[in-house]
Amino acid sequence: MTLKRSHNINELLLKYINNTISLEEAEFLLDYIKHNDVTEEFPSVDEVLDIISAKVELRLEDKDRIYRRLEEKIGKAEFTYKEKRPLFRNNTFLRLAAIFLFLVGLTVFFKLFDGTSKEEIISSSEITFIDGQGKIRVLDTTSTGVLIQNQNAVIVHQNKSQLVFSNKGKAHKLVYNTLNVPNGKRMQIVLSDGTVVHLNSGTSIRFPEMFIDGKKREVFISGEAFFDVAKDPNNMFVVHGNEIDVEVYGTQFNISNYPEEEVQHVVLVEGSVSMHQQKVPDGKVLLSPGMKGSLHKESELIETKEVVTDIYTSWMQGELVFRNASFRAILNSLERKYAVSFVLNNQTLAKERFNASFGNKPIEDVLQGLKNTYDISYTIEENIITIK
Repeated sequence: MTLKRSHNINELLLKYINNTISLEEAEFLLDYIKHNDVTEEFPSVDEVLDIISAKVELRLEDKDRIYRRLEEKIGKAEFTYKEKRPLFRNNTFLRLAAIFLFLVGLTVFFKLFDGTSKEEIISSSEITFIDGQGKIRVLDTTSTGVLIQNQNAVIVHQNKSQLVFSNKGKAHKLVYNTLNVPNGKRMQIVLSDGTVVHLNSGTSIRFPEMFIDGKKREVFISGEAFFDVAKDPNNMFVVHGNEIDVEVYGTQFNISNYPEEEVQHVVLVEGSVSMHQQKVPDGKVLLSPGMKGSLHKESELIETKEVVTDIYTSWMQGELVFRNASFRAILNSLERKYAVSFVLNNQTLAKERFNASFGNKPIEDVLQGLKNTYDISYTIEENIITIK
């Protein structure tokens, strides 16, 4: 395939990510992906890396890391398609999702095909806010002031690492915003209904600027977040994850649904919620306070058990606590918290499970603790850590 031939589809995908795609364009995009045999017409790993390299001056180690991640995500998507999810005639849809979700995770938004405006390049380490008109803002968590103002009305106010959305006025049409939080950073949002959302590192959330009375309050999230939902018995609050949905009227709960993790879970702190797989909407599982509901991607089953909820909310204090976690899952969490990359050469170690607790310490202290406790060896080069 040539990049020129993919111009239209790439443009539509980027418009979808930026929430600027029209209904007609979205319908065309989904229909095209589902019903066309375009396996050879979509960029390979090398071509996607070429796109990134052409827009951003990357160091050699950054190129290597991005290449490994793309190979891992695309390869995993293809394997999942072949073995478990024969939804389409080819695996193009999953390859599309893998590549572009990866690009969103980098928070690198390119106006690749806009000949009328200058390309806008945003670092992968920046927190980005995309408003309903598709305008991208880089947020400085040391700043305080008005972020969006409509005439004399303040719509969004920033208070350092918190965004507060106005509850004044009435909305007649849903206007969605997107907030992307990269690895190494956290954010908090106060939605227009008063719901407070704490966003962990490596998380993206899509939500309305203002909710409409009489309709469900719906948000979309990939990553991890703690929700303190404002009580409103007349308007259900729904959190759409990657594969699970959570329904609630007013409560406190944590949802973790990073695409790269094999288990997605919801931990209820207060109130009551129900959760279900998105493809099985009638299979709702009710949770009571102190319970965790876990969806296992491999078995596609939801299991519940009682837990100590503080373990799953400790990230809000900068701490990481693991119980019976795989070593790969621990490394994934460390990558998000410290904005580093791990190369795990010991595949036996990857499958072992551990209990571990890390306070809000530098990554060097965490690595030394792992070395002393579990007798691992590692090397550090720039921000790439190799476990031997």
